[in-house]
Amino acid sequence: MALAKTVRNVTSGGVVGTSNTASPGQMLEYVINYHNVGNGALNTIVISDATPAYTILMSSTCAALPFDISVCSVTTQPVAALLGR
Repeated sequence: MALAKTVRNVTSGGVVGTSNTASPGQMLEYVINYHNVGNGALNTIVISDATPAYTILMSSTCAALPFDISVCSVTTQPVAALLGR
């Protein structure tokens, strides 16, 4: 399996890339995509990711499931990683 994480500054209308910046109060959108690069079916996928420092998680969802995956859920919402307050 291959994973790709992208980020986009929604507030400023930025482009999707692998890194981005934001000023206080701006919103960044992160997307994690997977691709099965093997020959066998994937039965269970667990993806762990952390909320970047100095950010607050607004929401987390599953979107656009392929035909062969019928269930997706966010089991743990990460704690906001606010540092230097």
